[in-house]
Amino acid sequence: MDTKRLMKVLRWNIIGTRSYLTRQTMLLFAAFCFIVFSQNMSGLLDRRIDYESISRAASVALTASAVIMLVWASKVTFNMKTKTEFVNYAMLPATNAEKFLANLLFQTVVRIVQVTIAIVAADILFCIISLIIMGDASSVTLRILTNLASIIYNAVHVDNTLTIGDTISAALLVHSTYTFGGTFFRKNQFLWTTLFWIFVPLLIFTLIGVAIGGTAYYLESNGYELTINWLLGDTAIVFIISICVILMAIGFYFLAYRRFCRIQIINNKFFN
Repeated sequence: MDTKRLMKVLRWNIIGTRSYLTRQTMLLFAAFCFIVFSQNMSGLLDRRIDYESISRAASVALTASAVIMLVWASKVTFNMKTKTEFVNYAMLPATNAEKFLANLLFQTVVRIVQVTIAIVAADILFCIISLIIMGDASSVTLRILTNLASIIYNAVHVDNTLTIGDTISAALLVHSTYTFGGTFFRKNQFLWTTLFWIFVPLLIFTLIGVAIGGTAYYLESNGYELTINWLLGDTAIVFIISICVILMAIGFYFLAYRRFCRIQIINNKFFN
């Protein structure tokens, strides 16, 4: 893999969608303005800083940002929807791995920058209006950073069996599942991927639960006693689970890459 070539493909993606990115950033700015001002409207009307409303606005903005990142993760093939787009992208002098990684970086790093710009701009506007109306201001952006720091602190200190690695691995798993699921659909990728990852695991866990429950009932009805003793401590179990989660995330990213390589130009309405 050539890093310079990868960055050229990423830059090509950014340049080719710069007007679209600008419009999206403006829409995100308007959306975050609505979140910030709607949550703090009572404080503006009463001409006072409501720190509870600031914290609530930060939580809503953080949750909305996470959902937005999943929406973009499900659109890793955003520039390969039509025959023309596919041909243009296929003609780029880069390998499939470089093109896939460029799209993945575009839908993560570039999008994080985009969301950050929108949030900070909305926060600056809120601070300016707060200073004009109340003569005082409080930053939603700083509250978001405080919430993130609190999440990290709780993951590390509140429960000794948890580490920051568990939080990161869980986030990677969710992101990878949406990246993989999005390669199966041309339209409404986030909706279809969400439905898929709700009903399929639910069906699998239901079948496993029925099998385990049926086995336990059979053993109990025949006079057997089922006892499970864990040989490993809580920390070791959580560590093993974290490793398995990371491996699953890597597997989903690899499967998404394989699907990315096999996407056809012409196919049916829903599947690539």
